[in-house]
Amino acid sequence: MNYRETFKRYQAGTASDDEQQWVEQEIERFHALEDYLSEEMDGAILSDIPQEEIARQETKQLRRTINRRLGRVVLTALLAMIGLYLFVFYVVPGVIDHTHYDPSRTELNQSEAKAFQLPDVYYQLSAYTSLNHPHLGLESAYVESEHFGNHRINYRLRNLFSGEAQSHEIHLSRDRIENTGGVYDGRRRTGEIQGFDLIQFPADRLDYGNRNRTSRYYLEHLSPLNYVSLSLVFDQDKSLEELYQMIDQNQAVKFIWAGVRIEHPEAVAEGRPVPLLGFRPEGEYTTYAGELDDDKYPLFFLNDIFREDDYIDDYAATMAEGAAAHFKSRLQLLIDQAKFVEVMDPTTRSSQSYQASLDYIEAQGLATYGVVVVGNVERLNDLIEAIPYRSLYINQVLPAEPSIQLYANPVPVYRRSEPSGN
Repeated sequence: MNYRETFKRYQAGTASDDEQQWVEQEIERFHALEDYLSEEMDGAILSDIPQEEIARQETKQLRRTINRRLGRVVLTALLAMIGLYLFVFYVVPGVIDHTHYDPSRTELNQSEAKAFQLPDVYYQLSAYTSLNHPHLGLESAYVESEHFGNHRINYRLRNLFSGEAQSHEIHLSRDRIENTGGVYDGRRRTGEIQGFDLIQFPADRLDYGNRNRTSRYYLEHLSPLNYVSLSLVFDQDKSLEELYQMIDQNQAVKFIWAGVRIEHPEAVAEGRPVPLLGFRPEGEYTTYAGELDDDKYPLFFLNDIFREDDYIDDYAATMAEGAAAHFKSRLQLLIDQAKFVEVMDPTTRSSQSYQASLDYIEAQGLATYGVVVVGNVERLNDLIEAIPYRSLYINQVLPAEPSIQLYANPVPVYRRSEPSGN
């Protein structure tokens, strides 16, 4: 009987009962032989490998598995620690600094040269100081960022009368100010503006005749070489062109600040002092301090008017136009830098008050009510003899003009070659 043909019939289901029984017996015999051969081969293979080697291989493989898993755990932990470090010391400080006022930013400076990338606070303090402090000039400002909303602002002020310079520090911690000296010294502010009290308190209607006579008496009895700072309020407001005609006619006197007429009816109605704002009509000394957006802040530094030529044919008209642009640009900068105003001067100013001042100037024009002038007694007497005034106030007297001003505060003054007055 042929097994192959019989197996085919078995698969096809056509085999007879005897044939099916025969095939199934052969299959059972094959399975028994297969089990036997498998056991014999396994025994032969295992008998050739010592048990110690099997155990060693198993231990080695187990150790590799454990090391791989431990390595993955350590690497994951290390990456997590690095990520946490970067998040805490780089991401979180950036978020906090962005949330709070950051004086170290350099968004205002348009200079491409990195050497002139001064921080924004330099321009903010420069505008704030010139607008609000008749006798102070900002020389420099630097920032040390300590992250997490903490900054140290180091700035240097020069007294434009005495020539003395002093450094100050502000510690700023998440919009809270410490060490509020310098431009934030309330006593300094009060002393600087005493000569303009009739502008600050227009409703008082006080008679300043006695004070004026006392001031004139002292001026007449001081030495002609005494160096004096005067606050002078005109009998009538003057246009900027009239102001520069006065400056041109009195070249021996320094006009360090001019007050600008700003109406604040709400302050008068509530009996509060009217805020005083002004500018430096003869500019201020600065080294190259970078470039600002000329469209938004034209002539932020008034002395830039002399970039092209240090001689101006029509001095009064040209300077009046430049000074108006200069004053408005500094006002506009503080309006735009509302966070600086909110944090650095929360008690007396706001960006809204600067905006109201700018709106008034745009509607009514720019006029000055008075000036702060410094010079020796002889020249100042000549000045006040020629200018009608409502108020005359002596701020400070020195024995003579400080020689330090010849070196430490070289403010460039450009006027017509032949003065038309004293």
